[in-house]
Amino acid sequence: MEFSRRKLKSTRTLANVFLVADVERALDWYQLNGVPHTLGIMLHGPPGSGKTSTIKAIANKCKRHIVTVNLSCIASKDELYDIFTTDTVSDVGGQSVELPINRRLFVIEDIDCMLSVVLQRQFGQEKVNETKEKKEEKTFTLSDLLNVLDGLDEASGRLMVWTSNHPDVIDAALMRPGRIDLSLRIGETDALSLGRMVASYCGTTPDTVTFPQDMVHGVLTPAIASAIIMQAGLDPDLAVAGLVRASL
Repeated sequence: MEFSRRKLKSTRTLANVFLVADVERALDWYQLNGVPHTLGIMLHGPPGSGKTSTIKAIANKCKRHIVTVNLSCIASKDELYDIFTTDTVSDVGGQSVELPINRRLFVIEDIDCMLSVVLQRQFGQEKVNETKEKKEEKTFTLSDLLNVLDGLDEASGRLMVWTSNHPDVIDAALMRPGRIDLSLRIGETDALSLGRMVASYCGTTPDTVTFPQDMVHGVLTPAIASAIIMQAGLDPDLAVAGLVRASL
């Protein structure tokens, strides 16, 4: 399977994503215990909640190359196996690059939309029915995917992040510990996260950012909050006022 190569230019770190303390703890454990271990993380939540930003922050923290895998483009179970176990990848120009498993961050985004084989049986059948006109052909089974994930000898140091808007429709076999070690909902911001965002963007400290006691939290996604702060011209007082209005 061929990959397109792009340089990751991102300032995202776990310090400025604001909602991912659990991810940071899991990564610290992973790095402390070394490469014989594997780690699978499921990030789920509404669009704009920061799932992609979290992935970039993980890559920066672990100093890994992001390898985005589109399961629906995989032609066979042998190709599936090669992607997750071989130490080389080929770009669209045919150039092979050595990239050991323990230097990769595998990313499978929107897994619930990608392929019917990963869904619970009732949801998977619905997806198959919806896509019959497209003649969707299963090139591998859920069992094939699980066998690849469980191949620990070939995957030492494997770090994988999945994302989904609807994790409840994914087959339980894929979600069990050992395949998905941490399932984390990244959703709307709370008061602490909003305060940290305003402070970070506006160049002040979190203790100087206060919100009205009756403000409703858990309404704004990080993407919406970020846009409001930017529209306020990075003025902390105007940013707080805008966030309060948007939360009504």
